[in-house]
Amino acid sequence: MTALMVTGLFVIAAIVVDLGHAREMRRQAQTAADAAALAGMSALHASGTVDVGAAVGAVKAYVAHNEFVHNEVAWASCTDPDRPAAYVVVGGTPCISVSPDASRLRVLLPVHELPASLAGVVGVDEIDISATAEASGGAVEAAPPCGLCVLGTGTHQFSGNGSITTTNTGMAFNGRVTTSGNADLEAIGGAVSIQQSWSRSGNASVVPTPTTGRPELPDPLAHLPMPFGTSGSTYFGKKSFSGNDTHCVLEPGRYSSISMSGNSHCELRPGLFTITGKLSVSGNATIDATSGVTLYFPCGTGGSPRACAADGEKGGELSLSGNAPLKINAPTSGETQGLSIVAERGNTSVLSYAGNTGKAITGTVYAPSAELKVSGNAHETLESMLIVEEMSYSGNGTLELVWVREKNAPLVARRVHLAY
Repeated sequence: MTALMVTGLFVIAAIVVDLGHAREMRRQAQTAADAAALAGMSALHASGTVDVGAAVGAVKAYVAHNEFVHNEVAWASCTDPDRPAAYVVVGGTPCISVSPDASRLRVLLPVHELPASLAGVVGVDEIDISATAEASGGAVEAAPPCGLCVLGTGTHQFSGNGSITTTNTGMAFNGRVTTSGNADLEAIGGAVSIQQSWSRSGNASVVPTPTTGRPELPDPLAHLPMPFGTSGSTYFGKKSFSGNDTHCVLEPGRYSSISMSGNSHCELRPGLFTITGKLSVSGNATIDATSGVTLYFPCGTGGSPRACAADGEKGGELSLSGNAPLKINAPTSGETQGLSIVAERGNTSVLSYAGNTGKAITGTVYAPSAELKVSGNAHETLESMLIVEEMSYSGNGTLELVWVREKNAPLVARRVHLAY
């Protein structure tokens, strides 16, 4: 009787110990699969395009991070018999796959053989452990983090008697901010966020009181695919207009430079204007680009625009001065939807924005590596979001930025969750 009871108790102990251990390992495996699927789905679209290499790398890294480690042989020999037929295998392993529209990512962990310590007495030498998870996600339009977004980590100076106001959103600065003289910064319906510190002198004011010590602000349009396509556009070379009666009509395409002075007037037809040199407007010259235009300043020369070096390079530049306005409305569709003025990422050329007559700009101004210099005495109300590397503001004028969602570049965020 004792021998029989001991044998039975030993079998029960084997079941409790080994199956309990297996249950805990199964829970860890499911955690690893869930984390890997979420990480992979986030990486799949992080660059703004479908990047399966980044997704596969994130999946394997998170599996290893959760201590459910497998070598490349295990991934390559893994099979997923329940994978939906339409799913596309990626990364050289059948156990990582993506739906045809890249809205779902499926992960099956390669089988981990857990040795049985006690269950061998009943013929069970190992227990197979695995787990499956799927993550899904989609692009949604996010609220703007700022109407004025200054990405550089240096010191941004605001002086003179002018003021900058944002409406429907706030201001955010990396680095430090100094205000002097009678300069005013005000965010109506938003906050003023500063990564490092803020100082002021004279009668300068910032409303509401800034919040300092904030995390570094990332580029709100980092998802935007660049450079823009220009290979099929016409090359028009250098254009120069001056005098009192000059009237011109310019077509979208590639330009070495455009110079306007005197009382000249140019109308820009709808589309993308790629300028590798300088767009200069001075005197009483006017540009009418209200029909849906994007001014794009890449690097390169002549008719050969290209992306700028990642660590910074001077490319096309904008110089606005004088007494006449620039009127521009961004396109409402296409690859440059909601973008009025764009400096290619890495373009460090200065955008100079001066004069005594207001500019009428609708659409996002995006120059993530460039300095924007604003001066003059004009009162300017722009339905724009400004994203720049550096900004300096002086003079006696006012700059009011009113953010309107449908008139600016879409701000894309991705919501990723587990799919069941």
